[in-house]
Amino acid sequence: MLTVDIKPEEKENWKEGVGFVNTDMMKKILPAPSAETLICYCGPPLFEKDMKSQLAELGYDMNTMVFKF
Repeated sequence: MLTVDIKPEEKENWKEGVGFVNTDMMKKILPAPSAETLICYCGPPLFEKDMKSQLAELGYDMNTMVFKF
């Protein structure tokens, strides 16, 4: 999933996400939590804080299913 905060004006055909990542976006895109799931993400501190809480809320184990780089 690729998401930007503001839709690029020069990209009329932008089909990726726009706005802050939220649990509704993640439910639509990410695989369900399982022993075979690995979610990888990167971003600034505020994004990292939001991702941690939202992924935990959706049932992902932060020790085994999530990797922040």
